[in-house]
Amino acid sequence: MRQLKWSLLAAYSAGCALAWPLLPARFPFHFNGRGIVDSWAAKSVAAWFALPALMAGVLLLMELTITWSIRRPALWNGPEKQRFLALTEAQRAPIYAELRNMMDAIGIAMIMLFGAMQWLMLSVARHQETHLPSYFIFIMIAFTVGVLLYTIRFSIKLKPLILSAAGSDQIGRLG
Repeated sequence: MRQLKWSLLAAYSAGCALAWPLLPARFPFHFNGRGIVDSWAAKSVAAWFALPALMAGVLLLMELTITWSIRRPALWNGPEKQRFLALTEAQRAPIYAELRNMMDAIGIAMIMLFGAMQWLMLSVARHQETHLPSYFIFIMIAFTVGVLLYTIRFSIKLKPLILSAAGSDQIGRLG
């Protein structure tokens, strides 16, 4: 999933580069809560590639967070922390793999959302509109709910993973 995440970021950045010649002299840089443009930017490399650069920064921060949590497990915050800390590195490995997969999945979803936003910025600019299409709010809601449900699912799955790695037969009996 990591390779997919970085490949999607590269594709997103390449898409922005390919869209550059189509970009008008100014484009919407920010929309208010109702989807109306409230800030325009002049065509510049810095402005147009701000979202891909921000996305790259977020993904790098997520990678650093995962790496840091693996190197310093005592700082890790999750269910059954004491049992988790008692596990050997080999026992923790599948749990870390699940954590990395979760973070990668969230990163992929974010790249897709940022890509949609960038495409809509271009579309609004090229058609000289002043607002986002009404369906975009549904995309935002679906993204937020999807990430929330995925995170809840992961949290529910984590405790049994730790208990299983610890060889516990108390799965389901611990509160």
